[in-house]
Amino acid sequence: MSKLGCSCGNTIFDKTNSLPYKAHFYRDQDWEQHDNYGDEVQSFLEAVYTGKRTLWIINRFGDSYPLTLSDSSIICDIIDSATIMLESTMYQCQKCGRILIQVGESNHYASFRPEDDRGQNIFASIQKQ
Repeated sequence: MSKLGCSCGNTIFDKTNSLPYKAHFYRDQDWEQHDNYGDEVQSFLEAVYTGKRTLWIINRFGDSYPLTLSDSSIICDIIDSATIMLESTMYQCQKCGRILIQVGESNHYASFRPEDDRGQNIFASIQKQ
């Protein structure tokens, strides 16, 4: 998605990373499935240790996947592919504060309005930078 319209008339843009008004979330019912990538990482590591790395990569990602990537990059791809299937997106309108939540896997969003201003910038990073 590159832009989304809020009911207040504001346009929410999504054209870069680290947006302070965007968040990703998992539904509680999907949380345990989110952690299932551990078995796949273990399978990959066993393939590396037994000399079957290339075969494992081709079987998992297909023959167009680059075989020269580092093991850590492949592990990140395993984790990313497991999480991308389960996560959804939320945005907060910077003008009115509404929260727009992705509905299922669709490109539709449900809108909720905070009762007060305490929720403004609620998706900004909590890490001290």
